[in-house]
Amino acid sequence: MARGSRGGERLGGRAVWPALAALVALAFTITFVVRELDLTSARTADAIMSMAVTEGGTCFNQSKCAVPLGGEFTITISADVPPAERYVAWQTELDYSELVTNGGSYQPRLLASDEIVFSPLLAIRIPGSPGGDEGLVSHADVTQLPVPTETDYSGPLVELDFTCSGADSTNVLQLVPYSPFNYNGTAFRPESLGGPFIPAKATGLTVHCGEPPPTPTACPDDKVPAGGGGCGTPTSTATSTDTPTATPTPCPGDKVPLDAGCGTATPTATATATPDPALFPEFSLHVSGAAVCDEVANPTKCSAAVGQPFTLTVSLDELPTQGGYTAIQLYTVYGQLIYKPTSDPSQESLWPDEGTPPLRAGILGGAPLGNEGTVLHGLQSSVLHPHPVSTFSGDILRIQLTCPQIGMTENLGLLPYKEVINTLGTGLKAPNFENVPAKTTGQAALDRYATGFPQLEDVADYLTINCVQSLPPTPTPPPPTPASVGGVGAYPDADGGARGWWRWGAMAAGGAAMAGGAFAARRVVRRTE
Repeated sequence: MARGSRGGERLGGRAVWPALAALVALAFTITFVVRELDLTSARTADAIMSMAVTEGGTCFNQSKCAVPLGGEFTITISADVPPAERYVAWQTELDYSELVTNGGSYQPRLLASDEIVFSPLLAIRIPGSPGGDEGLVSHADVTQLPVPTETDYSGPLVELDFTCSGADSTNVLQLVPYSPFNYNGTAFRPESLGGPFIPAKATGLTVHCGEPPPTPTACPDDKVPAGGGGCGTPTSTATSTDTPTATPTPCPGDKVPLDAGCGTATPTATATATPDPALFPEFSLHVSGAAVCDEVANPTKCSAAVGQPFTLTVSLDELPTQGGYTAIQLYTVYGQLIYKPTSDPSQESLWPDEGTPPLRAGILGGAPLGNEGTVLHGLQSSVLHPHPVSTFSGDILRIQLTCPQIGMTENLGLLPYKEVINTLGTGLKAPNFENVPAKTTGQAALDRYATGFPQLEDVADYLTINCVQSLPPTPTPPPPTPASVGGVGAYPDADGGARGWWRWGAMAAGGAAMAGGAFAARRVVRRTE
């Protein structure tokens, strides 16, 4: 089939758009490389994109098609149901890695604009010059230049050409949805290029490389399909005569039928299906620096000196039973304490398997300011598919916080991932792209938006910070009891060896003191043990 034959017709005034669209192009491209987390809109309902083989194959339904061995075929990605808010830009990401594994390939057209059906203006494609065996390809564009306009267009967006393998195989091609871990994913963008994404409900398509199953020949009206093939004469079946059945006398409302007469019903306990807690990863919070806690391993209460920075460390303690993961998402609430973001988000990450710059944002989107009450982080093993699988457990993140005022008490907490309710919550990304929520261990009153009015939330872990004027001096341990050796008192030698530092070394950073309001009302339910 011809490559790029339709591109010239749709480009029209392509020679003049760079001068008009330079700023818009820059703004849109940033969504693919920005290092600060782009908040995903909660308005995800009913925005749908789908795929279909539109040339070179035979389809049996909307999700299964067959292509002859070694044949070429075209897949069209369409906007089936646009978001109710309309949109000004769109993007798609297709995972075709299984086709490559089985010997097939993607046949990229010369220009990205040759593949984009709807509004090929910016014509963004990642990779820009694909080889066809990467296993993943993304496309994006806007509706109009120089100023994008809202549209409710539904129909084809992208056409992609592929070659089937020379051997019989079944291949699943999948549209990968947008998420904070995957900012190249399939989504719409409403209102403005600076607005949040609306992830599209992304579908899959199974392509069988090989001959389709034969279509059975219909039998004449007086024949029926035979078991060994062909048609045969139907066998007459004797019709049984219904025997009248005696109608039993109904039992009273508080009785049930027995073998003879009625009796009292025995209540049966109904088992309630509950998720296996081992399916979910476990996270914990720890404090170090200018703070003293009730416990080191599992702190619940800590005192921190006003104006002195301390470090909050997030640890991944237990992996889910599903095994490894490819990305981490963290939702850390610090309330009315002061958070000091590092100049580079990677300075806060401790995850050794990170393969791409971490994502970070405040709860309102964009780079965190330090006073919004919540900070979001996304850590990923790689940008391109296939993503390396990590089995690391241990410290994965540290941030610097400061108490602004004496007498303040604040709960710090990790909010777990929840479908629809909190898609930015704490959890892992499984190798199959599924979100694995953090284990919920209890509830705590958290001030997500630093308003002074905390709300009771499910948490993966939390601890309480009491802001004090100064920390008490560290008590000096009493000397050991002298041992009597032949009438001569002797003390054991003091341990002069260096104490082992934790894996990533001590990395304390400077903080800043800010005045803030205090609040006293606290509703706290302790975590379940």
